[in-house]
Amino acid sequence: MKCSWLPGRNTSPDTNYTLYYWHSGLGKIHQCENIYREGQRSGCSFDLTKGKDSSFEQNSVQIMVKDNAGKIRPSFNIVPLSSRVKPDPPHIKKLSFKNGDLYVQWENPQNFVSRCLSYEVEVNSSQTETHNIFSIEEAKCPTSEFERNVEDTICFMVPGMLPDTLNTVRIRVKTNKLCYEDNKLWSNWSQAMSIGKESNSTFYITMLLIIPVIVAGAIIVLLLYLKRLKIIIFPPIPDPGKIFKEMFGDQNDDTLHWKRYDICEKQTKEETDSVVLIESLKKASQ
Repeated sequence: MKCSWLPGRNTSPDTNYTLYYWHSGLGKIHQCENIYREGQRSGCSFDLTKGKDSSFEQNSVQIMVKDNAGKIRPSFNIVPLSSRVKPDPPHIKKLSFKNGDLYVQWENPQNFVSRCLSYEVEVNSSQTETHNIFSIEEAKCPTSEFERNVEDTICFMVPGMLPDTLNTVRIRVKTNKLCYEDNKLWSNWSQAMSIGKESNSTFYITMLLIIPVIVAGAIIVLLLYLKRLKIIIFPPIPDPGKIFKEMFGDQNDDTLHWKRYDICEKQTKEETDSVVLIESLKKASQ
């Protein structure tokens, strides 16, 4: 049993406490030895033994908490054993596959019977990387593969699980209203157990890298093949302009040469100068 409490308003934080407990199965009052602190809370835990002559539902525990200095008024409570019960985790015994279904077999925590418990089964699959939680109010062994007539042995079938992937299972339990006043405290998860084969992530990563390269190479080869096929089916048509250019290439060059000069050149105006002839006449002599 685990008890915890908060210090009083005017109490020093370093106050030391002592817890005493008693129930009908004990001959005398016992002192709790496992005192601990969790933040502001102080607490103590002790093993609870049920009385042989009393039913579990009818038993109660008387608890008193006091400070060692005696300066604080002691706190006294009577706690029914059917309230605020947190079971221990169950124990998974066996996992097996049959017809695509996963069968889980486990044992209840000590001092608890199946009719007073509710269950949750968590299954993690390595293929989907997700977890599924199944709530179970009543679980029974459906096939002869599981042990029968074994007290506190429970079975459950998880449908649609693949044996070629790694499946990890955990279970937790809580009390129900049939036997207890409170049904809100879940136990811790049980130790996980796995079945199946773990997928090789390296192989998938390699394939993811290789496949795009192969597809890209195939596309390039296909494009080259289609281009070659197009050339074969539709050969290129010769350009007639090139043929005529080769035939009349020289004449075209001469024509271009003569085009540079103007055939009808403008005549330049001739300038003339007047020449005066002067002759000297000799007189006839006598």
